[in-house]
Amino acid sequence: TGVHGKYVLEEHDHFLETSQTQSSTASQDNINISGSQKITVTPAANTDIIEFSFFIGAWMGGTGNQYMGVGIQKSTTSDFSSGNSDAWLTGRHAWGWGSTNGSDDQYVTFGGTTTKTSSVWSLTADTTYYFRLVGQTHSVNAAQLYRWAVNQTGDTGSGVELTMRRWKAL
Repeated sequence: TGVHGKYVLEEHDHFLETSQTQSSTASQDNINISGSQKITVTPAANTDIIEFSFFIGAWMGGTGNQYMGVGIQKSTTSDFSSGNSDAWLTGRHAWGWGSTNGSDDQYVTFGGTTTKTSSVWSLTADTTYYFRLVGQTHSVNAAQLYRWAVNQTGDTGSGVELTMRRWKAL
């Protein structure tokens, strides 16, 4: 019947990674763009609402036919050495351009919020999970370069940022 009723903010976590990540590898889905930063969340019930908000400045350079995306990776280990899965991905073609744009560099600043219940995120109550932001790449040309945590002229962003809020039903 859906989620309704009164909720209270039970848990909050946030990180800001200011170090730039660079890749020249095409067709990737899980490039760590969060450094050693991570979000920790322990849901209390499958009805908890988990909200993620992100902000990223990025850059692509190359010869066209180049695209990128981002995602949120989930793990049951704090160092992401095992138990990893894709919690949410925009897809490799979320931002970019085709061959008609030639070799222009492209700066993109993107952000968003996604909200689901613990059960939809596939989280088990009383289990601790770790989340981080990952980059995605796609290109049909070999000479491509991708960067995350890039500030462009006039951009007030300062890196790769992820915020989590866990809401508990009263």
